[in-house]
Amino acid sequence: MSYDDSLYEYDRNSTDYEAKLKNGAYLYRLASVTHAGMDEALNGGGPLNSPQYGRFNVPNQRASYCANNVVVCIAEVLHHMYRTALARIEEAAPAKLIRDSFRAKRALVIFRVNEIDNLVYTDGSDVKIDFEPRMGGTATVHPWLSYEKDTLISRFNNLLRHKGKRGVLYPSARHSKDICVALFQDETSRIDRSFYKVLNVELCLLPETQPLRTPFIACEPFIDKLHPTMGYYSFADPTQLANAKNDKIINPANLPDKGIVNFVRRQYNTYPAGTVWP
Repeated sequence: MSYDDSLYEYDRNSTDYEAKLKNGAYLYRLASVTHAGMDEALNGGGPLNSPQYGRFNVPNQRASYCANNVVVCIAEVLHHMYRTALARIEEAAPAKLIRDSFRAKRALVIFRVNEIDNLVYTDGSDVKIDFEPRMGGTATVHPWLSYEKDTLISRFNNLLRHKGKRGVLYPSARHSKDICVALFQDETSRIDRSFYKVLNVELCLLPETQPLRTPFIACEPFIDKLHPTMGYYSFADPTQLANAKNDKIINPANLPDKGIVNFVRRQYNTYPAGTVWP
């Protein structure tokens, strides 16, 4: 079964907020290599056992973060690597811990879901009437939004959960194509267990001197100046990715197996060539 954009049901005109994932919709996640199994993909267990705030979870609150676009996943993780690296430098963390934050090995998990309804599209303008009057537009893609208690996003998250919503579809704060998905419950039972694929990916932060369309340059954190908007990814097995693209289960369909990529929102005249430089 091929990737099909029509299986993500939300109002592209941004009025109605009712949304759902239809039968057969693909979801992508960049998980840790040790937590890439099918039973961990949508159980929300990572945030459930974490003291950290997320965009749509408070500490120790279940949430599964996915997207319908692989580049969105890459951009989201690179952005969080960038913030972690800066935080560790500021906190005078040990040198090894700082260096470790500049590179990461992840597992891209690819799976299909059976219908998940009762979701909210955060850019639907009716959200302002029924939930939060300031939500939408810039608020949905605020790149440095504080997730902590008593903020706009945390109040919105709490209200959605209180009203029994199963999750949200929302535009990425790092990438202007397609959508992110956050699910509030353990939705493991909604995974189509006949299909599940894992592809290993390495992500790296870059020095600001990195030219486009040239070989990757490792960033030396105590000598180089960190690039604030771009990072690098590389699939460990290009043949495995090529097979997945031939099976039409990758979005975007012509994703390069490695390249430099933006992790800030920009509009694209061509895609993914306008955001990925092999």
